[in-house]
Amino acid sequence: MGRGIPGADATVGVSARMRFIRLTYLHLMGAILLFTALEYFLLKTKAGLKISMPLIKFAIGYEIDGNFISAPRWHWGVVLAALTGLSLIAHYLADHTKSKPLHYIGLVAYVIGEALIFVPLLFIVTLVTADMVNNGKGDPNIIRDAAYITLGVFGTLTATVFFFKKDFSFLQSALAIGGAAAMGLIILSLIFGFNLGIVFSIAMVLLAAGQILYETSQIMAHDDPDHYVGAALGLFASVALLFWYIIRILLKLRSNFG
Repeated sequence: MGRGIPGADATVGVSARMRFIRLTYLHLMGAILLFTALEYFLLKTKAGLKISMPLIKFAIGYEIDGNFISAPRWHWGVVLAALTGLSLIAHYLADHTKSKPLHYIGLVAYVIGEALIFVPLLFIVTLVTADMVNNGKGDPNIIRDAAYITLGVFGTLTATVFFFKKDFSFLQSALAIGGAAAMGLIILSLIFGFNLGIVFSIAMVLLAAGQILYETSQIMAHDDPDHYVGAALGLFASVALLFWYIIRILLKLRSNFG
């Protein structure tokens, strides 16, 4: 039976591959819905804010007697290090174990970690939005538009792979180098205190787009059909990265936030 991509090394039939693809995207949708529900809980409910505020104060800073005290930059480094550690554990559980419960534990744990790391950024967006509305500038709709753009970019990239049947496995080395370089720049910015700026955010959007192309082609042709949870986790991580930096770009373009 034919393969979707020439040279595909999957060892199962087309029906099993289609089942794998369907389950992967169903799990991705579930991860996105869980992420959305967690963000609503953490930022819109009293119980959630009790969890969020310590993280927000640790990552961003806090106010004392009307004066805002910025958190040390290394605090954000701790947050990123914690997410990186969680990511490694979650990917290992979802990709390198045969236990389905461990696969789901990895996926759910990673979604929770992403939801927590997004809290400070979304809190900043909330403050900026309130300030702009109070000053008569109107609602910039940063989160809404970032979600639409992320969905549009993800849909376009996914359709590109599915319709043109292009294998993007050749991107693997470039993505690894780009990811390492980006992490190095982030660490240097935390150490030396410089802002990476909008150019870096645009570069990260391109990196996330490349990851989506690569992972989608792997799902179509190469991934183990039994590891749909791990495939969904990889896609979710790339979508979250894309969403994060699109928010940062819109935040910069629509406000005076540095």
